[in-house]
Amino acid sequence: SSDACALCPINTYNPSTGAKSSADCRTCGESAVTDSAGSTSVDACRCSSQTYEVEGNFSCKVCPVWAWCQGWNGKECAFSKESYCHYDAPEVWSRNGGFVYGTDKELPDFFADEVVWPFGPPLGVDLFWNHDTEKAYYRYSVNPGEYELVSCPAGYSKVTTTEESFDQSAFNHDVQRCVQCISLIEYILHPNTDSCWPCPAGLVCYGTAEYTVRVANSTWVADGAVLRLEGCPLGYRKVNSSDAAQECATCGAGTECTAEDCTECVACAPGSYKVALSSDACGLCPINSYNPSAGSSSFADCRTCGSGGVTDAAGSTSSEACKCSSSTYNVVASSGASSCRACPVGATCSDQSCALAKSGFSCAVAGRRANAIVGNWTKNIATGEYELVS
Repeated sequence: SSDACALCPINTYNPSTGAKSSADCRTCGESAVTDSAGSTSVDACRCSSQTYEVEGNFSCKVCPVWAWCQGWNGKECAFSKESYCHYDAPEVWSRNGGFVYGTDKELPDFFADEVVWPFGPPLGVDLFWNHDTEKAYYRYSVNPGEYELVSCPAGYSKVTTTEESFDQSAFNHDVQRCVQCISLIEYILHPNTDSCWPCPAGLVCYGTAEYTVRVANSTWVADGAVLRLEGCPLGYRKVNSSDAAQECATCGAGTECTAEDCTECVACAPGSYKVALSSDACGLCPINSYNPSAGSSSFADCRTCGSGGVTDAAGSTSSEACKCSSSTYNVVASSGASSCRACPVGATCSDQSCALAKSGFSCAVAGRRANAIVGNWTKNIATGEYELVS
């Protein structure tokens, strides 16, 4: 025809003269571009600012999600030679070092690399020394020449696999990133190996390995990637039904935790009570009162002994602990009701004790023989009280 030769389209090249087919225009490869149409060499192909060039094997790799930055031309890959944006982040990336996936291979001895690779290991091979076995090993990178995320700063979790993958060795180049743990909600102990863990109820977390205990003197220890509640102070129960639920909890009204390493609150014993949620132990019912019930949550459950009634100590559990004081005497009515009655003046001894409560209605005087009180006293059957007859 009379037409001029057409240029190979942009992002292709043709090194040959006399080409008769568009098939002679070779594509630059995945994600590679040219500046214009009519390129004549593969050297005209370059990686776009949204990708980067893989060393040792010309190909363009999609930028990992965490390596994007804002450049003059919009969103760009910080690893791209074409990028004008400045990548200033605390994580570390490496082409062939750091965390490399593959099977470890033992070398004959520590200096075996001089024999196996006289000019140093090839691209994609990492040499390292294992202090536990005291042997040298090497491992191959899955994709030599590509950028791999080596480490993340404190407070970030290193992600190198898809979230749906249960195989932690299933490396995914494109998803590599450092994910920040949420302050007050999560924590992370080891950024390069751990995930962000939910903050336990008993801690205040700051999104890093730092935390503050909510209950003073509670003890926590690191168990791999997780913080474990080891012990609570006296008066608290240890809750560890799940990692997130761990805390030192107080006991509610009518219950207490007084044993070491307590995990369950127990009811207040008879003779005691507790009115509110706290770490306090149950309080004893005061002297001259008693409480026969367990789990009491009110001071009103402590029953008074009655008029003139006393107990020997606080925390009595039965009405049988109540007795009449020395200045009163016991009265039992015909109905069976028992009470303490104030001693009549004529039956009160010089030491203020009541003669009606003593055998023979007598008063003991220091240095003298006991003398009976004056008068004839008899008990009223209906009321149980003593009356002076004559």
